[in-house]
Amino acid sequence: MKALIMSDQIKYETEKSKLITLPQTNAKVWIANKLIFSKNRESKVVLLPKGFEFSCVIDGHSKTSLKLSAGEIYDYLTCKKTTLKEKPAYTKPIKEYGKINIPKRRKPIKIEADDSLIR
Repeated sequence: MKALIMSDQIKYETEKSKLITLPQTNAKVWIANKLIFSKNRESKVVLLPKGFEFSCVIDGHSKTSLKLSAGEIYDYLTCKKTTLKEKPAYTKPIKEYGKINIPKRRKPIKIEADDSLIR
C-alpha cells in the first residue's frame, strides 16, 4: 500500500526512521527510512507492507503506545479513519491514590540504660 504524506507531518528524524504524525489524531508513528521516498519538495510516499506492525505513540502520554497494522495506518494517513482508540497507560482507579495512610499514634516506651554504658 502507498500513502502520500506532506513533509510537515515529519516531526523528528533519525538515521534509521522518521516520526510521522497521523492527521486528525494526536498520535505519531515511527516508520523506517527505507519505506519513505521523496515525491517532491513538499510530499513523500510511504510504503506500508501488509503484515507489518508499527508502534504508535500518543501525545502527552509517553507510556501510552499502541501497535497498529499497516492497513490501519494507511486508513489514518488517507483520512478514512479519524478517531484513534487509545489504551490508557495505567488502569488503576484514581480512588486508590486519594487515600492517605496515617499510622496510629504509639505511646513512648521508657528505656533505662546500664550505668556502665553511660559516659
